[in-house]
Amino acid sequence: PVTIIRTITVTRTTTSPITTTIVTPTTTTPTTPRTTPTPTTAPTTISPTAIIRAVPCSSAVTVTGDANNIWPCGSLGNECYACVNLWGLNDYQGQFSGNVIMRCSANGPLIVNNSLVLTNVPKNSWDVIAYHEIVYGASPWETQTPYSKGVSALSMPRKVNELPRVLAYLRYSFDRFNTAVNFAFDLWLKRNPATPGVQPGDIELMIWTFRGGGAGPGGNKVRDITIPTLINGSIVNMNWEVYFAADWGNGWRYIAFVSSQNIRRGEVGIDLMAFIQATAQVINEVRPDLGINPTTIGDFYVMTIEFGSEVFYTQYVDVDWTIHSYYLALYPLSVDTQTALQLLPR
Repeated sequence: PVTIIRTITVTRTTTSPITTTIVTPTTTTPTTPRTTPTPTTAPTTISPTAIIRAVPCSSAVTVTGDANNIWPCGSLGNECYACVNLWGLNDYQGQFSGNVIMRCSANGPLIVNNSLVLTNVPKNSWDVIAYHEIVYGASPWETQTPYSKGVSALSMPRKVNELPRVLAYLRYSFDRFNTAVNFAFDLWLKRNPATPGVQPGDIELMIWTFRGGGAGPGGNKVRDITIPTLINGSIVNMNWEVYFAADWGNGWRYIAFVSSQNIRRGEVGIDLMAFIQATAQVINEVRPDLGINPTTIGDFYVMTIEFGSEVFYTQYVDVDWTIHSYYLALYPLSVDTQTALQLLPR
């Protein structure tokens, strides 16, 4: 069940800027910035207004995808869905073998295994074949994945300037891979939530916490940015590389934040609102003509919060990973990023 805790009363404010440090790349090779761990001692009188827990799963579920079923999803509880999402193989249904299994026992971890054989699929090593994921919210691709409005505490779609502070907490491990992979959040922000699919001018926001096997994001690197991040019990002012493309897919804006610490296994906590605000800040600086800035971003609608792994093409895929814990924690905007990270229940 969703935990609702009525311990504080707040007045909603508009989204306030997060203090970040942006560094424009130069022709010299940047060195890895120093990260200073911050003790996680914080006041204990402020609790999340809600916790939306996906993993451990509420009940047992097994989802299997293969050449004849590339879009299967299964409920994890609390309006969260495990989806195989073999979108990159849509044109090759019935032409490959093997399968992808996402399974979760009641109150257990989510375990994912991909053992596809793609010898009859003419792809390149840089092509994404799948995004095995946990979906929360109203997917813009609702013809393939569940269209869920979420729970009452965080209904979707939700206008950015009506969101509370949304933190995501994860404890995971990428156990095995023989091709390019990542762990990444994927958020879809739309100007009009009623339009089908993703339209020109909408935003895809990715947050890569891990990449392996040579995986790289789309777009071009435009910035380095520092955002407080929880890593294995300590809060660090972590550097994120920022990649951007103004015209992606059928004309949407693509932005990806890539972790400098490349966390293959362990504990990660991030403030999703900080990344939404950083998105507006970066786009406004590199392409002010697009009209996306810290003010106008408030009129976009967040459709989904997704987390999972993109898998890139190889002929024989062998990928395994596990999510031991994953939840969203909601705080008032009056609680700043660093304090909210310190308060995350673990």
